Amino acid sequence: MPKDPNDRWLPLILCLYAFGVGVWPLAAGIEVTAEDGFYYLKIAQNIVGGAGSTFDGEHPTNGYHPLWLLCLLPVFQAASNSLQALVFVKLLQAALAALTALWLYRVARTCAGPAAAVIAVLIWVELTHRLWLLGLEVALHALILAAVLHFYVRRFGVALPRSEVPFLLLGSGCALAFLARLDAWLLAAVLGGAMLVSLGRTGFDRSAARRLASFAAPIAIAALAYVSFNLYHFGHALPISAEVKRDWSETLLHGERFYLDHGWLAEKGRALLRPLKIGWGHPNLRPLAFGLTVIFAWLLGRTGALRRRGVGVAADKSSALRSLVPWACYGVLSFLVYVFLYHRGLSLVPRYYLVQPIVGALLVAFALDRFAERFAERHRLRRLVLGALAIVLIGTTVGGNLERFRAEREGPGRPLVNAALWTVEELPTTARIASWNSGTIAFLADRQVVNLDGLVNSWEFFEKERQDLCGYWRRQGTTHLVDLFRQGESREEILPIAPVPVPIACRENLELLWLDERYDPAW
Repeated sequence: MPKDPNDRWLPLILCLYAFGVGVWPLAAGIEVTAEDGFYYLKIAQNIVGGAGSTFDGEHPTNGYHPLWLLCLLPVFQAASNSLQALVFVKLLQAALAALTALWLYRVARTCAGPAAAVIAVLIWVELTHRLWLLGLEVALHALILAAVLHFYVRRFGVALPRSEVPFLLLGSGCALAFLARLDAWLLAAVLGGAMLVSLGRTGFDRSAARRLASFAAPIAIAALAYVSFNLYHFGHALPISAEVKRDWSETLLHGERFYLDHGWLAEKGRALLRPLKIGWGHPNLRPLAFGLTVIFAWLLGRTGALRRRGVGVAADKSSALRSLVPWACYGVLSFLVYVFLYHRGLSLVPRYYLVQPIVGALLVAFALDRFAERFAERHRLRRLVLGALAIVLIGTTVGGNLERFRAEREGPGRPLVNAALWTVEELPTTARIASWNSGTIAFLADRQVVNLDGLVNSWEFFEKERQDLCGYWRRQGTTHLVDLFRQGESREEILPIAPVPVPIACRENLELLWLDERYDPAW
């Protein structure tokens, strides 16, 4: 593809736009870090402080994806206090999102013109910008996915390379994706399967075996290093958070009336349609609904009219589209894995699904480019249509954020943030706090908080101690319980929003100290 002068300044503008969208909440003074994001921040703070891989300073935990935690360590080394570190982390996430916009534009240019490529990036920003600043691995994982996808399309789109070096580089990228989000092992498996099929068509010889081994070696090394580290330090190969969520899912599933009446397969079949049913009305689930819809439509079209009518599609664009097939399959398979592994909301966590909006945005860019080619002799109309679409996307993103920030400022605020502020004002620094939603309170209140949901607690807690919370609280020297609760019939009757209910004996020994009246009476 000949170089276009637009490719010099458009990526820079898109980077600045994505960075601006990312830092907007920080400039507006709106706290958007997620509860689980504070888990990462507190663990990183403890590691830098010399306490090791622990959330509460006492119990070891591996409930996190390792690469993002490693990225946080220099931030806490450079920051002078917790609030400054929080600002640095948000800037880092915005910068990663900006770089993702750059790589995504480059990928889009392999299958579309510059104007359509801009639309692809704007679609991705609109769909995913709410996830960038959660304090989680989202921005890092998206950047790695976009960079690996760009390399794959450029080097593996037309034909498989004859040298082992591109395979080694692709495998290294997949290894980084795995360390950024452990479920990215499925991406490596899908790409490896696609390469195995292609190599088999031309005859699987020693050269093919060496190339495939070059791809697999970095992934195997990363996986072996991660498993060995976990076994040595924690006694288990997998992170505790995965087992906790699986246990929650089993509990939720066995409480479903539809499951009890019709069985496991019928319940999971119903779950497959859930994102399409609620996704378009839910900002955080819209990326998944959009991505799956576009991917399925494209895969169906590719077997019919789109494949038969290659007229007007340049060879380089056609090869770029073909190279997206494994990534589209990965998007579908990752959704199926989570639906069948977890249940209800646990299978629809937005940060699990980043490849779907990326591939969906690229396919929309290709479709827009084909549409624009029909107006090749009417440049003004083509520019007007694409320009109007760009304005609509930018306006949707900006308008949505303005409404979001207005609601934040006029509302009562986030309950866990307010609980952390109350803890700072009312409880001594020696207080020993227990909480199911413990991340926000532990980091912002700077108190020792024992995690009760098990996501960032020890394996021993999950396997032995969580069923006897009364005894566990006594052994831990717990002085206060701070969390979200459901109100009962009376103001003093509170029940925790927690996977494991508090035994009645424990509730009878609790004294209500504070109840924030600004929230719905149900809380």
